[in-house]
Amino acid sequence: MKHIELADTVINKLKNKTTKKSVEMKFKAGVPGLTESKVGGMPFIPAGGDYPVDKKNGKKLYLLIQINFAEVPHLPDYPESGILQIFIADDDMYGMDCMVGQVQEAWRILYFEDISNPMSEEEIKNLMPEFDEDCMLPFENPGTTCAIEFEEHQMTISTGDYKFNRIFEEIMKEELPANELMGKCWEYPKEFSNKIYEACDGFHSRLGGYPGFTQYDPRDEDSDEILLLQIDSFDVDGEWFLMWGDAGIANFFIKPEDLKNLNFTRVNYNWDCS
Repeated sequence: MKHIELADTVINKLKNKTTKKSVEMKFKAGVPGLTESKVGGMPFIPAGGDYPVDKKNGKKLYLLIQINFAEVPHLPDYPESGILQIFIADDDMYGMDCMVGQVQEAWRILYFEDISNPMSEEEIKNLMPEFDEDCMLPFENPGTTCAIEFEEHQMTISTGDYKFNRIFEEIMKEELPANELMGKCWEYPKEFSNKIYEACDGFHSRLGGYPGFTQYDPRDEDSDEILLLQIDSFDVDGEWFLMWGDAGIANFFIKPEDLKNLNFTRVNYNWDCS
């Protein structure tokens, strides 16, 4: 019982120190309209605009996600309108560069503040790349699409976040004498650590908040990047719709000043799996 009571105390302190607003994304069957939020499918393109391509080989990229911020509960510093899109390549890394995640060669992130003058759907369809069963994309059925629902949440720091260990250890020093301190969360008894992990789960898809990883946080300890958005592997109506490798997760990180200025040229793209 001591460990359970201690876990409750630690969780409350973690909440007090780290809670921030996030917006979780839920996915449902449907074929959203041209400017609506979606995963996969047909992207909005402004009249006279260009379709994004892989800068290394000129091949067309594929829409991963499109978010219309008019449909999203407001988050501090996020836009309240306009469309954000992420495109990825048909390759074994889905366009990610492991060494330099922010280099947008085989992937692209775009933001359109004005969406009042779209290209026609027929024109966009003619620009879109072909889908086939050999596509190396995270979609279980390339070419399909689904709708997104948004739900506001208050989120506590996740155990995967690089700042977690420092904050956790500071709290434990307040709660235990030096001779009872054990270090990292997983070093404590299971009934204690399991409760912390459950309360500080960083998985699921979201805008803002804290990230989750199947491996580790790629950010440096002195990084000021925050989570822009996260897309977990997910199913729709009980059938897998999108999977990053072996049930992995993708994160996109941004500097706070870039988010405020709607500058998406330095976003870091990372995904990992078990």
